[in-house]
Amino acid sequence: MKENRVNIIFLLFILLVLFSCSNDESLKVEDYIQWVKENDILIKSQEIGDFVYSVRYLPVDFQIANELQAGNHNAFQLDTLRISLSEQISFIFKISSIDGESTPLRYNVTTNEEYSYNLQYCSFNIADDFFLINKDDTLKCVSALLIREYAVKSDNTIILTFESGQSNDIDLTSDLKVVYEDRMWGNGIIKFTISEENLKRIPILKY
Repeated sequence: MKENRVNIIFLLFILLVLFSCSNDESLKVEDYIQWVKENDILIKSQEIGDFVYSVRYLPVDFQIANELQAGNHNAFQLDTLRISLSEQISFIFKISSIDGESTPLRYNVTTNEEYSYNLQYCSFNIADDFFLINKDDTLKCVSALLIREYAVKSDNTIILTFESGQSNDIDLTSDLKVVYEDRMWGNGIIKFTISEENLKRIPILKY
């Protein structure tokens, strides 16, 4: 009898541990998108010199949720999309001018040729300035998409995509460290870490 009681107590303890370690929060499409946009645990930023640099992690479920909201995919297509996205990981990289007066692309620029060079560099070469550290793996940036803003703004936004390749999977139970070597504005190597604790707090997409 005593042995049975001990076994029951041990089983309850195991269940309690499992429950406390799991993220049971699930959100519907609209709520999930809102959670990602508004939750600052997925954002890391640093103020260096005349700029603020920030990185926001974009979960795969966030990309799936946006596709669902658009209503252009059926269940099979979404499953296929999820498989293809599982080998990639994306972030929004943003650089903002502290003075709030001009876009960083025009920082210390006096001629159209200088601005054109900055625009070309951020459109086609800046991907080489980023890499991602995940556990013992270093992932190259395979795409850096500059979001063209034609209105006068004090920031520039780039969508970064890193790819794991066939040999290694991205481990979302470990820290994600984005490393940026700032050749454009000359502020050296900048690191942004999304911790595993915060990754575990991301809710599950319900659909």
